[in-house]
Amino acid sequence: MNIKEIITEEVVDEYAVMPNFDPSRTIRYGDEEKENTRLVKTPMSQLFDVRYGDSLVPYHTYYFYDKKTGKCVGTFAIEMQDLKFEKVLKPGVEAVIPHMSLLPQVQGQGIAKLAYTTFLRGGNWVFVTSRHTQSAAGLWNSLVTGDIINVYVSDETEKRIKKPLSYHDLRMIGPKDRFL
Repeated sequence: MNIKEIITEEVVDEYAVMPNFDPSRTIRYGDEEKENTRLVKTPMSQLFDVRYGDSLVPYHTYYFYDKKTGKCVGTFAIEMQDLKFEKVLKPGVEAVIPHMSLLPQVQGQGIAKLAYTTFLRGGNWVFVTSRHTQSAAGLWNSLVTGDIINVYVSDETEKRIKKPLSYHDLRMIGPKDRFL
């Protein structure tokens, strides 16, 4: 393995998370805005009372509330993008960025994987990222099963590549039938 391959592996394996991101902020916001959201039925409703709030445009945000206490314990947001990726995605398929926040008491129970899988299959979109933590990479890797695939895209050409070559190259994940 040469030095370029080693550096590429490090870039792929450990993306840098944005500094100053406080996931508990969105959870606090969920408690504050509970009355301004509407109760919705999703596969996540088996575990939580799920409420939807669309006031944070361009985010479609779902809040998860403990069924016993009524307190917000997590959020899942889908950030809509203007990028079309016409060289990679079938017409009408959108590239969106998912965001998840969970309080420590509900982490490690498979909730993130269930949410990502549910929402990935629930819309005509694929998920895209350019950087995340090593644990987030583990979550994304665990989703790649069956018809769900990884696709890497050059940030310069917006064409498929075999492996990311720079920090800004993108990783997409979604059902195989949504890609060209």
